[in-house]
Amino acid sequence: MGNLFDEIPDVEPLIIRAGDFVQWRKPDLAADYPPSVYALEYQSVMEANASIRFTLNATDLDGVFDVSAASAATASYETGVYHWVAVMTRISDGAKRTVNQGRFEVLADLATATGDQRSHHERMLAQLEALLEGRAKSDVDSYEIAGRKIAKLSPEQLMDWAAKYRRLVRKEREQRAGNSGRKVHKVRFL
Repeated sequence: MGNLFDEIPDVEPLIIRAGDFVQWRKPDLAADYPPSVYALEYQSVMEANASIRFTLNATDLDGVFDVSAASAATASYETGVYHWVAVMTRISDGAKRTVNQGRFEVLADLATATGDQRSHHERMLAQLEALLEGRAKSDVDSYEIAGRKIAKLSPEQLMDWAAKYRRLVRKEREQRAGNSGRKVHKVRFL
């Protein structure tokens, strides 16, 4: 088995760690769009803030599109989920076509990271669970002070929200691990 730098995938990454070298190749696209005639670029935009963007340009490496970003370049990527489109441009006249799209997540460079590194879903789940623990000590759902009424979520509502966020956290972790969460159950009929 070669080292990680020798094994270049032919699919776009699901996760990019800021500060890591990233690379993939697209031989399937090169078969339909020869790199000598077309240029390929990946345009990325952050899901939570459309003003945060970056572009990766592919190069022609022996007739195959090679996409890479140096560690210094990815170090500037902000953490978050990004939508990307792969845009093919015909060099002769500048005509463009979107040939693929997807999502990936940029994770923080842990060597320079500060603050809470949990996702939004993980932070919300922790807060909901803390509220549920606190509610066990105080079961007041609403109260009135000087004519102002304040109502809290009921324990059932908090449990429903916590269950929702548990599912979202589980899905998020499965996506990071690279599986869809689907399990294959083998059955044998006699």
